[in-house]
Amino acid sequence: MIRLSEEILINEDIQKVWAFLSNVKFSLSFNRFHVKIKFFGQFSVNNNSEFIIVHNFGFGNLDMIAKVIECIPLKRLTISEQPIKPNKKGFSHKIIFDLQKDGDFTNLCYSLSGTYGGKVQNISFKPILKRVMKEEIKKIKIAIESSDSIPENLNIGNISP
Repeated sequence: MIRLSEEILINEDIQKVWAFLSNVKFSLSFNRFHVKIKFFGQFSVNNNSEFIIVHNFGFGNLDMIAKVIECIPLKRLTISEQPIKPNKKGFSHKIIFDLQKDGDFTNLCYSLSGTYGGKVQNISFKPILKRVMKEEIKKIKIAIESSDSIPENLNIGNISP
């Protein structure tokens, strides 16, 4: 089992960070393993929402089903990813974005846990994955801090956990 965590302080309000992260088509696109993100019809982030992430871990594209398993607005977003076809090897994992207000800043903790199928695969994949996570969280920080302000009429209460 691989367990990794990265933390970063974002110079933005927690509402803006949440608005960014809950736009999963955009926020998850910063992971270089994510080739494409596809939705089933109209999509909204809430518990049990499902979508497809096409991954490429260097061995060709692999469709993975992604499911929002925990959505607590302004606090936590948890997504699990599994290969659609059970007989396909892939990196079955769970990602967690935890947010915490820190004055005018937001602390973002990005955690990942999963397995690539065995101890040898996990050992060789872990340093690559760690590097990709660091790159991804830095890109997320830059994107959030450089984006326009969130609209004042954004109603966080419309997101159902």
